[in-house]
Amino acid sequence: MSRLLLLTQCCLLLLTGVAFATSGFVARPNTVSSSSQPQPESTATSEFVYPIKEQIEIQSALLDDQDVQVAAGPTSISINDIDVASPIIPVGVDANNLFDVPAQSVGWYKHGASPGSPGSTVLAAHVDYNGEKGAFFNLKELQVGATFTVTLQTGNRVTYSVTSNVSYDKTELPLDEIFAKDGPETLRLVTCGGNFDSANRNYLDNVVVTATKITRG
Repeated sequence: MSRLLLLTQCCLLLLTGVAFATSGFVARPNTVSSSSQPQPESTATSEFVYPIKEQIEIQSALLDDQDVQVAAGPTSISINDIDVASPIIPVGVDANNLFDVPAQSVGWYKHGASPGSPGSTVLAAHVDYNGEKGAFFNLKELQVGATFTVTLQTGNRVTYSVTSNVSYDKTELPLDEIFAKDGPETLRLVTCGGNFDSANRNYLDNVVVTATKITRG
């Protein structure tokens, strides 16, 4: 399994349990009131910057040797409670070896799980970008029990129910859980949150919403 190192500039995540390089923060529940919701910075670029180092494993090319799972990727998401209606773009690593999150839409980490397969499907978007609200600007306001839909490449729509909404300091993310490649089918929505560090031009937290499938249509 590839191990991806994600440093903590803006909304930085580690994908496979490697420790963050910075320290000093403790994970805490998302109890921040709506009045402290991050506001778009007039000159800031709220970028997800994901420097990635991959360790390539040589595997057999024979289909009989592979645990092949075929599942349709997501193409759009609708979350009525927080006014989200966005296309979903499959993303990976760009030319600069960075996790390529779209500027004003939602990115699906295509090298991880997808709806209908075991593990966590991870969808990430900016809270703001170049002074404008991002697709997940209001994500931290999404309540437990809220439902939303994800449309798949097949045209089918999957309805999910929110089971938790937690804000973590970036040094304390439960990475193995968020980016699980096996286990129960789960969806994670991720963005930036918490206070904005003006000196370093980044947010200090990540907001992580966990949801489970309730219907497939």
